[in-house]
Amino acid sequence: MRSLTDFHLMMPYPTHTDQTISYLKQYLREFHETKDVFLHFRAGKKVKKAAAEAHKNLWKEQSQASIADLMTSEKLKLHHTDALQCQELVGEILREGAHYNFLKIHLISYYVEQIVKFGVLGQFSTDITEAMHKGFKDAYRHSNKVNTTCQIITTYTRDHTFAIKDLMISAWTRIRELEHQTPNAEIRLEKDQVYLRLQGKIDLGTVSSLGDLECVTGLDNLILATRVHLTYELQETDCHTEELLNRDIRAYCALQIPVPNFSVEGGVFHIARCIGEKEFQGKARNDWIWVQRHMVLGKAQPNSLNGQIPGRLNALFKITSRGTVYRLAHVTLL
Repeated sequence: MRSLTDFHLMMPYPTHTDQTISYLKQYLREFHETKDVFLHFRAGKKVKKAAAEAHKNLWKEQSQASIADLMTSEKLKLHHTDALQCQELVGEILREGAHYNFLKIHLISYYVEQIVKFGVLGQFSTDITEAMHKGFKDAYRHSNKVNTTCQIITTYTRDHTFAIKDLMISAWTRIRELEHQTPNAEIRLEKDQVYLRLQGKIDLGTVSSLGDLECVTGLDNLILATRVHLTYELQETDCHTEELLNRDIRAYCALQIPVPNFSVEGGVFHIARCIGEKEFQGKARNDWIWVQRHMVLGKAQPNSLNGQIPGRLNALFKITSRGTVYRLAHVTLL
């Protein structure tokens, strides 16, 4: 048993040398030399039944022998001899009927040869395929044991879907943690702030720069407005501003806006779109949105409603530079 255990512990090593190969051969040789002691544990049901039947018949024959004339010591000695004879008979039948001629024992005799020719045996590991059985076994245990096939498929599919969803959430969380936030944007939202998300990427073959986006949208002042915003609002230097204006951009055609839902807990998402003429029923679509204006001396801007003013959404785009992401929107205020 120790030789077989050592063999299976050493076999999955990531690298092998001549010394480890010699150890594997030695362990396998010791196992084959001493494996007969476990033969009676390898007997099948038929062999065990035959051994029990032979033991019964022999014991019956021994009990029919006359022992009336024997002394007590002789009777005890004869009883002990008969017991040993039955035990030897049963052991012989079990050993003759048992064997190690099965696939798993046969395959390990080729492991050393395979390692020498092709390297380590990690590619033959069955750990992954065996682990796949766990989901089906758990699904069966959760079923009512009647018409289990449909229940197993439903349960396993649901668990698999949730597992994929958890992986996607974890991956997205790591991406968000590594992604730098837009300058002057607070990471923690205040009570009156919301998360906005850009949607509907425009093909890079159509729009890849501010000049392309200006031509597609028909906005004559897009580059100028972007320059003013980067220079005066975000306090960028002239050199960095010019670099940003010349970089490739990623244009979008929709903005996801979370809106509180007063009927139920939580909220709903509204989609504001700015789509070109060829992409929406032959007509240009530029939705109206509410824009939060900056407070001046603690007071809202004139012509605004609680500090907000309606505006038409003209363009959405993103500029990435030096690990910083600038998410910008061009809006025409009412």
